[in-house]
Amino acid sequence: MGSPHHERIDLSRLRTFPTIMAVLCTVAMLATSFIAAPFARADQNGGLRIEIDDSQTVGNWNISEAGQVVDLAVGQKVRLKVWNYQGNGQEVVFKTIDWQLNGQPVELAKYDSASGQWKDVSPRDTGEYGAAVAFTDTSGSLTTLREGEATITAKVRMSGGPEEVATAHFRVHKTKLKIVRSLDSQEVTSTDITQLTAGEAMRLKYYPTFDGDGTTAQNKKYSYEFSTSMWNSPSSYRDESGHTIKAAGWRSSNGAAADFNGQLNPTVNEVTVRALIAGQATISVNAIFAFSHAVKTNGFKQRTDLLGNLSTKTAISNATPNVSVRYGLNTSPVTVQDNGTVNLGVGEILQFNYSISPLHTDYATQLTAHWDSDKKTVATLDSDTSRKLTAIDTGLSNVTASIGGVTFKFSVNVSEPNLSLSCQGKLASPVDATSPRTVELTAGESMDLTMGYAPRHDYTSLNSVTWNSSDTNVATVNRTSSVSSAGNTPKTMVTAKLPGTVTVTGTLAGRQVKTTIKVVDATLSIVRDSHQDTPSREDDVQVPVTGKNVDATSGENFKLYTKITPVHDYASFPSSVTRTTWAEDSLGKTIGLQPNGDAVTVNAVSSRGQAKSQATVTAKAGGKTATATVSVARPQVKLTTTERDAQGKETTKDITGKDFQLNRNQSKNIKAVVSELHPDYAKIDMNKVAWASETPSVASVSKATGETIGVQGKGEGTTKINATLDGVTAAASVKVVIPIKTVQAPAAVTTYAGKNPNLPQTVHVTWDDGRQSDEVVTWDKIQPDQYAKAGNFYVNGTVKGYSGTVRVSVRVLGLRSYDPVNIVTQALIAPTLPNAIKVTWTDGTQTTEKVVWDSIPLNQYQKPNVTFKVNGKLANSDIQVIATVTVNANSVTMYRLYNRYTGEHFYTSDVSERDRLVSVGWSYEGVGWVAPVSGDPVYRLYNGHVRGGDHHYTTSASERDSLVRAGWSYEGVGWRSGGSVPVYRQYNPYARTGTHNYTADGSENDRL
Repeated sequence: MGSPHHERIDLSRLRTFPTIMAVLCTVAMLATSFIAAPFARADQNGGLRIEIDDSQTVGNWNISEAGQVVDLAVGQKVRLKVWNYQGNGQEVVFKTIDWQLNGQPVELAKYDSASGQWKDVSPRDTGEYGAAVAFTDTSGSLTTLREGEATITAKVRMSGGPEEVATAHFRVHKTKLKIVRSLDSQEVTSTDITQLTAGEAMRLKYYPTFDGDGTTAQNKKYSYEFSTSMWNSPSSYRDESGHTIKAAGWRSSNGAAADFNGQLNPTVNEVTVRALIAGQATISVNAIFAFSHAVKTNGFKQRTDLLGNLSTKTAISNATPNVSVRYGLNTSPVTVQDNGTVNLGVGEILQFNYSISPLHTDYATQLTAHWDSDKKTVATLDSDTSRKLTAIDTGLSNVTASIGGVTFKFSVNVSEPNLSLSCQGKLASPVDATSPRTVELTAGESMDLTMGYAPRHDYTSLNSVTWNSSDTNVATVNRTSSVSSAGNTPKTMVTAKLPGTVTVTGTLAGRQVKTTIKVVDATLSIVRDSHQDTPSREDDVQVPVTGKNVDATSGENFKLYTKITPVHDYASFPSSVTRTTWAEDSLGKTIGLQPNGDAVTVNAVSSRGQAKSQATVTAKAGGKTATATVSVARPQVKLTTTERDAQGKETTKDITGKDFQLNRNQSKNIKAVVSELHPDYAKIDMNKVAWASETPSVASVSKATGETIGVQGKGEGTTKINATLDGVTAAASVKVVIPIKTVQAPAAVTTYAGKNPNLPQTVHVTWDDGRQSDEVVTWDKIQPDQYAKAGNFYVNGTVKGYSGTVRVSVRVLGLRSYDPVNIVTQALIAPTLPNAIKVTWTDGTQTTEKVVWDSIPLNQYQKPNVTFKVNGKLANSDIQVIATVTVNANSVTMYRLYNRYTGEHFYTSDVSERDRLVSVGWSYEGVGWVAPVSGDPVYRLYNGHVRGGDHHYTTSASERDSLVRAGWSYEGVGWRSGGSVPVYRQYNPYARTGTHNYTADGSENDRL
């Protein structure tokens, strides 16, 4: 420590050295008073505490906690530490503490003011008070010396703080020795007999303990679990008379049956007991507790006191073992029969295992058996631990495994093997290469040459093999193959160097097998890929191009490879041979190379302003050289874009040199297409295509390189978009316009079933720059079935300059009612149905609509006095109407119409005339009357001189003629008069036209 916690002050020295007193007073933190105190249990004040430091068992046990007592046996040592003064969590240096033992001071160290260090008090009589315990060093060791009780007290004051005190109390008991089996921690006493099998070993250990040990409140731990035994430490010493006092240590009463792993009377606390043969033995142990300390006489004298001498014992009984020998896998071993035979071939190695039974695995382990072969020229065993037997030569050898006084015997029969050589490589099965066969290799090739061994016995390894080449200039081999494990065979790598013929020999256990290797010269060629544009790789082949030309277009890249021939499937070229050095003579201006071993990627850089530019590629590998020529052509570039029609079908358009239009903030993708390409073996790198806009403020490009880019409209105007590859540029002109931002939705349109709706021609729009205008709409075509019946539908339209869709809602009204259609005809006269009728729609609106009537067959109006229905549909709709037809024998239907502009009533039996007048504004008022087909004629005249015209009807021929002379036009017979129904004629003197009215209705006549 850099400065003391405290130091003791010698008052006499203070009088002698007053100049030092100030310094000592400054340094001193604590004055010790020697006060004898009676024994007490543990206690502490403040944060200070005394602990037994043993993290493996009891942890840091606070033995100064109130009420604690530490129970120990004589001859045990614990390590103490003191910490946590004023709760600071720090350890206090043990020797600087003011200690008391049974109230008496114990000075472990003194403070040296000159050095500023605490120095141990030495020599010091550690047993000076004859107490049950003693501080046996200055770092925290406390040893129990004799039976009794003891109290230790620690006092600490630091940095001007208060004094804190901690006390611990010890009870020291009479010691007895306990023997424990190490593996299962089971105590064995003098009355116990441990059962063993000869050939087993058992570990025993003795502990100092006392009656009741492990039952106190000390965490239920035995005292020897948190203490160190001082018994047999030392195990001998010289007494004052010069005699050596020594502990007897461990002893066996029957050395033939049991020993201590070859040691004689060991004095360590733990030993291995070997059960050698069947029989019984008593195992005993004797230990002493010798305490050495300095005794103050004339000065100090070292003295050793014998404080304890103890013995204990137990017994063992060894049974005769059953020995078994086996080899092979642990999961499925092959058992060797006692006095049986194992067959091997010369050079084979077999690993043997053994076991004895019964085994006592809870507390014992199996010893190592001794193995031997009586004919080591036939078979040898390398060691007792590895148990590997190697077959050396043909013959028979007897092998023994001895353990526990029992010898297991068997024979090993070694026969001559049949050796062969083979090679396989990529072949499905090996090829025999044993002489007199010859194997061909190409210079630079390597192959694995494998030794065949037959018959190969189960689970055997093969001994190492040496290999030799008769001429290492032609071919080399790996000189040695290590031991080949079960299932593996020895092999060597043969490497062909130069053309020629050599003999390769493999030697196993003195047996040789040979083969002839013929090395031929290698040929280097350059090849390229093909069929790279097909999805299947099965049709890929490599095309030779050595001394030939390969065409490419600027921006393309392709791969070339070197190929060394001939190639053999049972061999391969190592990368050191196939590793190729590539070069080209254009200095990177026509082509560029990216080498990768035996392959190179050739990049077509530029045609250098010509139609074609050539470069030569040179490859060197395996000492050979090959060349090929690459011709780089000037590219052709065009620009395309993809558009989608109304049906969603995509079409590609060539826009090279053409104009296209974009809205501001609109984007369009443009693709560069390069030709002529060579997809069979090359790929185009479209990142070599450079894009640019001549006026980025009008239109910008999304990226500088690539196959496809986006062109975005920025501001109103026109600019060019250029794509350039190897100095060849393709351009398209883009016009950027201000688009329509929003379109005001048009009002809904109403129509009637069957009527094509009248859609608005324009819509109100707001442009992206804030302008507003009305723009023409182009509506989608409306199909008749959309408005054929009542309902709602939408129509989409487009406005030039607007990217969205304009939509209008159409409401189709249905029919509420229509004017009845009653037709009268005569037999055999086809009824004339009206071409149009007046209808009322669901919103109350009335219109006149054309009708398409069903055809009327003759049989319906062939006979008189019948009535039938005729179905019709309003034109361009599914709305049905019905006409009622009455067939009379001798009558004509007279239709009455009214002109509200002139006030005239008009009468006609002609349906066509009736319908024509209705179409020009006359109102149809139904059937006026039914006239006979014969009788007096009623003449019809017309006055065209009055505004709106006027008709007049009369049965008087003289009136007719008089009116004609006055300027009226005679229009023929209007109808015939007769029968029983009167037709009344009225005159209106106030009207200028329509002065006469005709009616068969008597009430109308009276009203007028």
